[in-house]
Amino acid sequence: MNVLKNQGVKNFILLRLPCVGRVSPTFFLKALALGITRLVVIPCEEDYCRFKEGSRISTRRFLAIQNLLHQLGFGKDVFTIIRKLRKVHIDTNRCIGCGDCAYICPYDAIKIVTPGVAQINLNVCSGCGACAPVCPSIAIIPEGFEYESMSRSISNYNSFIRKMKSERKTPMVLVFCCQWSEFSALDKNQGDLSKDNVVILEIPCSSRVDSLHILEAFYSGFDGVLIVTCKEGECKLEEGNEKAKERVLSLKKLLAQVNLENRLEICFTSPKYVGEFDTYISSFLEKIGSLSKNS
Repeated sequence: MNVLKNQGVKNFILLRLPCVGRVSPTFFLKALALGITRLVVIPCEEDYCRFKEGSRISTRRFLAIQNLLHQLGFGKDVFTIIRKLRKVHIDTNRCIGCGDCAYICPYDAIKIVTPGVAQINLNVCSGCGACAPVCPSIAIIPEGFEYESMSRSISNYNSFIRKMKSERKTPMVLVFCCQWSEFSALDKNQGDLSKDNVVILEIPCSSRVDSLHILEAFYSGFDGVLIVTCKEGECKLEEGNEKAKERVLSLKKLLAQVNLENRLEICFTSPKYVGEFDTYISSFLEKIGSLSKNS
């Protein structure tokens, strides 16, 4: 959580919620009573709240809590509100002005300007990252989800996967998980292997999934790749799940040439359906395990 580190917070307990507006003032007071020295709340920017008015309503509640804590003698820093929406940036030295990013952006946040390079309106950008996978020159940099860093995260598992397979601990599955479609799994340390040999990588939106990263996952030794996205019609960032679905279907046609098409899947879920994510993971592991035995 770079947002917290930039605030000088080194040791923290991370708690993800479907919406911060659901947290009652009593919860914060009990946390302080237990010895927590500082509370940091990171709500959505108001224009991007998934639950419409949740961020705006919670702002009023948080201000009331701040006033209450001040009256109780707490310092100003004990309860901090940080609004932080990740953005994308463009390396103009790499940009070739093809316009693919401007075409795919659901918010019309990107324009091609003189002398033929893309320019992002950061006031409009949602940070979904849909533009990054379509950039042929890898000139677009989603904050916190840079192409090179995600590539390293995947390739770093190569030696570990070989070790696991030598011990017959298979299948190995990589999950690209949209941050809005699942919370409980993302509370775990990102990239850690679970008992089911599953690696979970968080992405800002399923539209951020890059076909090259999926191919790299297979090259690194993963037996299957699962894309976890919001349910159809419920994407927080416009049509990110639809873009991801189209990308997966297109890549499956390519993978069919090497008999890997059944090892790539996409599923649609939501935090409000408790246990649904685990069901999808179990089903996918069973499928990949069956494919591996028959290959």
